[in-house]
Amino acid sequence: MSIACSSHDHQPICVTCSYEEVLKLWVRAGGRCERCNKYLLQDMEFAYEVNLGDVAHIVGRKRSTSSPRGDDPLAIDERNNADNLMLLCSEHHHKIADKRQLVPDFPRDRLRRMKREHEEHILGITELGDERGGVVVRMVGQIRKTSSLISNDAVSVTPPASPGARRRFRSLYVRDLS
Repeated sequence: MSIACSSHDHQPICVTCSYEEVLKLWVRAGGRCERCNKYLLQDMEFAYEVNLGDVAHIVGRKRSTSSPRGDDPLAIDERNNADNLMLLCSEHHHKIADKRQLVPDFPRDRLRRMKREHEEHILGITELGDERGGVVVRMVGQIRKTSSLISNDAVSVTPPASPGARRRFRSLYVRDLS
C-alpha cells in the first residue's frame, strides 16, 4: 500500500512508503510537526479535522543531486523507512527541501537530531501514567508578613493531571521574606 506524500514543491506524488512505516512515523511524532510541534490533524483557524501533515524524507528518496540530501550513502531500500522520514507541516517541509536556499541549513545529521529529540519528547510525555501520580509543592511561611500557606483542601479541588492519578503533598518552609 502506498501513501500520498508531498514533494518539496507540494505537488502530490505517490511514493513507496508503506502504510506501516507512515503509521509508525505519525505515532512516534504524536501527530505533530517535528520542527515546530504544530498539531497536524486539525485546522486551528476553522477547527476542522484535516490532515495537514507532510511526510518528508531526511535523505531524499532518489540517489540524485536533484533530491534533497540525495547523494547521501544511505541505501535506497532504507530511504522510505520511518527512521528516514519526518512528519512536518507544509511550511517546514518546504524549508528542509528547498534545494536553492535552505537544504544546506538542514543537513542530514541536524534533521536526524531534530527528529530524535521530538520523538523522545513525545514518548516521554505520553508514557506518564497514573501510577506516577503527581507532587504538589507548597510554600509555607510568610512573605512580607503575610501567610503564604495554601491548604491541602485548596489544592485538592484542582483536577489531577489524569483520572486516577495520585497526589502527594510536599511543603517547603521558608523564613520571612519581607
